[in-house]
Amino acid sequence: MKASFPLFVTLVLFVNTSDLKASINKILNGNFETGDLTGWTTTSPNPSTVPNGTFEIESFDSYFYRAGQTVFSEVEQTIDISDLASDIDLGVADATLSGYLGSWSNDDIIVVEAAFFNLTSEDLGSTISISAIDNPLLSSGSLGLTNPGNLETTIGDIPVGARSIIMKIRSERTLGSDNDGYADNLSIFVSVPEPSTYALLLGASVLGYACQRRMK
Repeated sequence: MKASFPLFVTLVLFVNTSDLKASINKILNGNFETGDLTGWTTTSPNPSTVPNGTFEIESFDSYFYRAGQTVFSEVEQTIDISDLASDIDLGVADATLSGYLGSWSNDDIIVVEAAFFNLTSEDLGSTISISAIDNPLLSSGSLGLTNPGNLETTIGDIPVGARSIIMKIRSERTLGSDNDGYADNLSIFVSVPEPSTYALLLGASVLGYACQRRMK
């Protein structure tokens, strides 16, 4: 019966790393193709969307995000994830945040972050973020947003009790008169296990219990 215990461990490890089901992109207008900031709320002036080719910057489609000309600019968007509450409260949901970010030779700083809040809008103290800080591609003077090197990605666990995500795009000017933070094709995908994974988890739990009983 000793051989059954490694099998149980293998099953648990498999459950923790496989069979994740990705949701659709939860960000509204993350590619800014409405030509404006639809879906976003401006909290610090004066960001906007600008046409592809502005400042000789190449984006994916017709528009991209530009921070503006102030020292600090910010927009935010609240995303409802309460439909995934059962998975989130089991501690099995994670979020993948990604986007193409640019700056002017790394002189200015742009950060995209996702913070998680509970049902009563309390900050759960868990945040994931991406930024163009210290990107070697930008330091070389590249301005285009479509380079693979402009893609920033991070993955984080969604805390138990989370019911919403507040997305923020923050850009800070450190040199010159323009706030040169640029962004395009932003996304956040929430992943939860497939139903078959729960069956495997239950089976692993039963097997583990049986192993414990036999080993006593």
